[in-house]
This record gives sequence, C-alpha cells and structure tokens, in this order.
Amino acid sequence: MTEEDWGRFYSLDDNDGVILPSVSYYQRGMYTGNWADLIIGITYSVQKDENDPADDNEPMVDEQRMNTGSTNLFHFGLSDNKYPPDFMEGQNFLGARGIAGTTAQLIASSEQLTYNQMSRIQTGSVQQLGSMFSMPMRSAHVGDEPFSRFGIRFTFDRHNSILRVNKSQENTLDVTDTNDITSLKTFMQAIPNTTNNAVLFPNFVTTKIFTSLLVYWPFTLNRFKIQCIGAIKME
Repeated sequence: MTEEDWGRFYSLDDNDGVILPSVSYYQRGMYTGNWADLIIGITYSVQKDENDPADDNEPMVDEQRMNTGSTNLFHFGLSDNKYPPDFMEGQNFLGARGIAGTTAQLIASSEQLTYNQMSRIQTGSVQQLGSMFSMPMRSAHVGDEPFSRFGIRFTFDRHNSILRVNKSQENTLDVTDTNDITSLKTFMQAIPNTTNNAVLFPNFVTTKIFTSLLVYWPFTLNRFKIQCIGAIKME
C-alpha cells in the first residue's frame, strides 16, 4: 500500500487491494490528537472466499452470521491502539457495527449487509443508537471490479459533551472511479456535520483515545477487499 505524505490515507497503486480473509481484521494507527471534526471513509468490495488468494473475481455468496457477541459482529470505525483488537477486554470503538442478538445477512442479490447501527464502546459499555441500516456490499464480478463506499463523520460538541455522527454510502462504483485517494476524499468531505439525521451520543468526554482505523470482518464464506481507506481531520 502507498501512503499519502500527510500520513492518514492508504491506497493502492494497482487494483490488488488488501484482502481480509474470513474472520480477520485491518487496523491502522494514526495520530490525530484531540479532534472536534473527523471523517473516515473506505472503498471496498466483497468476494467469495477461495483457496487461492489471487483469485479475487468470484462473486460473493449469501451468508448468515448470528450476532451473539462482539467477535461475530462486523465493525468499521475508530478504535484505540489495542493491537490486535480484543473486544472481550473492553476495546474502545466508534463507528458502524452489527447489532447483537440479530442474524446479520450478506445478501448477494441486493449486495448488502443487514442489521447495523452506529455504536460506541468505552470502558466495556456498549451504546448502539439511531436507526438500523444495511451497508452496501458490492460483489466482485468476473472481468469487472465494482466497489462500494462508506463514510462516517464524527463531530464533537465539547460544550455539551455530545458526539454527533453522520454517515453516507454508495454502491454503484466502477474501479476506474475509485482506485485513487482524491475520489474518496471528495466523497468524504461531502458528508454533512449537521444535526439533521445525525446520531447523537451523550456524555461524550474525549476523542484522543480513538487512534486507529479498524475493519473487523466476521464472515467465513466471503472475504472483504479494501481498495482505499483513510481519515480527514477537519478540526
């Protein structure tokens, strides 16, 4: 992977991507200090898990995963610097996460992952707020490589101790449009930081403990391909 000189975006010079096999994670540390407005984003796709890691054109297949605990839940967001991530030992996390007690479904026909919610995990306490949503999961295709994009904007109101969370997603991208940092940045910067449609986490105290980008992939029949991932510190 090549890293932009300011050190918070990670992309590929070609279309190979970073492939997460079944039940695995990607974690990348970054120093942002205390922030008041931070955006994270990712360009990605899903493909059937094959024995040959180089075979990345097999379309995704339907899969269900019972969300019985943190290690069975999809995660995309910010975490602390605990490495490797250990959700059983109080990993701090902010972002999109599967909902415990549901059965998450990867649906090939509609290219989506069901039962997600904005989540906050701190000192072992889990908060999941806002509406449940499905995440786009664009499937690989032989001879073609489309992608999804997903982004989250975190805005910290220090005076009222509230974290405001907005999201955006796309599911109709062609690889020629998405394999560069600039296009992901443009998508991320268009995510609003307004209160309308935002998820509000109360009693929020500090942002400095969230020092890593994290993707956790709990599925076994499919794998997750990251084309580009990054963060923008707006304030």
